[in-house]
Amino acid sequence: MNQTGFQDNPSAPLTVDTGRGVSVLWQGRHLYSRVAPEQSAIRAAQNCPVTPATLYLIPSPLLGYGLETLAERIDNRSQILLIEKDNDLAGFSLERISSLIDSAPSLTSMRNSNRLKIAFSTGAEALSIPKLIEELQPGRSFRRVTPLPLSGGESFHRDWYRSLASELASAVSLYWKNRSTVSHLASLWYRNLFTNLPVLASSSPLAGLNPDNLQTAAIAAGETLEQDLPGIIQNRDQLYLIAADTALPTLLEAGVTPDCCVALEAQHYNLKDFLCRRDCLQQIHLIADLTADPQTFRLFGSHTAVVTPFSSCSLLGRLQQWWPGIYRMPQLGSVGIAALFFGIILNRGESPLLCSGLDFSWRNGKSHSRSSFYHNRLLGSTDRRTTLLRGFADPSGSREIRTGWLCPPSMEGYL
Repeated sequence: MNQTGFQDNPSAPLTVDTGRGVSVLWQGRHLYSRVAPEQSAIRAAQNCPVTPATLYLIPSPLLGYGLETLAERIDNRSQILLIEKDNDLAGFSLERISSLIDSAPSLTSMRNSNRLKIAFSTGAEALSIPKLIEELQPGRSFRRVTPLPLSGGESFHRDWYRSLASELASAVSLYWKNRSTVSHLASLWYRNLFTNLPVLASSSPLAGLNPDNLQTAAIAAGETLEQDLPGIIQNRDQLYLIAADTALPTLLEAGVTPDCCVALEAQHYNLKDFLCRRDCLQQIHLIADLTADPQTFRLFGSHTAVVTPFSSCSLLGRLQQWWPGIYRMPQLGSVGIAALFFGIILNRGESPLLCSGLDFSWRNGKSHSRSSFYHNRLLGSTDRRTTLLRGFADPSGSREIRTGWLCPPSMEGYL
């Protein structure tokens, strides 16, 4: 059995002639079949289900066996991602993969049309899942993700590759959920945005908030807020409180007036969060999206207007040119996450950021903290024939993340 590899590094991956083809030997393991190295990878590529507009994730491609077969089978809307997490295997594989692509017309064509992507780890720059997701643009360029291991090199970082595939699939799902939301609400968002343009004249910059550099605390309306309230009350003078609009009734009912309230909702439903203690609202600074319901801005004493780029429309880009001071925030999907996001920005001291009520799960029968509008509405819907459990949303499909706590599919992405 002939072996060749890096002569100056005996621990480097080696190519091995098995008599029926060339395999790879590394760390005492054959990374292809000893019997038919190339044919086993080709069979895996032949047996892989082919679907349109799919990203085929190839972990640790090594010698590139099976890639040409896969490239010839998939449609012209699909892509192939060759990815190697291990530095040693990346150095061994990169030149071989490049030569293969140059010699195989189907792979060359995919590379020229930017449908064949290579992401190999190097000593200078390790692979980052968030960065890969940002570069690949899930949903826009592909609609599905299919992992396809063609070598045993995948086993050295199997958990990482699985995590990447899972995150990409979640990003695709989120993209299409956002597309659906935009199609239903875009007209309302634009109408609110134009109505709210005058508030920019009195909008305060984010940089001017938390002038005393207090430790910030981001507050959402999960049930765990109730158990944190005594500590919040006790240390109120040392905290800069940023509350999601849904958490406002719970805090005000407990006698705690937050410094900031974050509101994003374009529809009128969340206005009911502001019905309690309206006299206190004038003491609270509002951070709200320009697409929020216009009445929201009228209820608070001061405000900071921000904008979320919910579409690629040039209007949103021109808005920043006309009003450079407006803060452009990312699409976060949850007002609780938005409160956490602004808490990070305003927590300028060395103290850690505190958060409470960011549960994204619940015990059956109670989704929000006591006194919140949602909890009060649930209590008001019960009678002798309708219990809290019957009036509560159907938990089917939810996953138990800890004893007694359920996470619905719609919130899985926040955990």
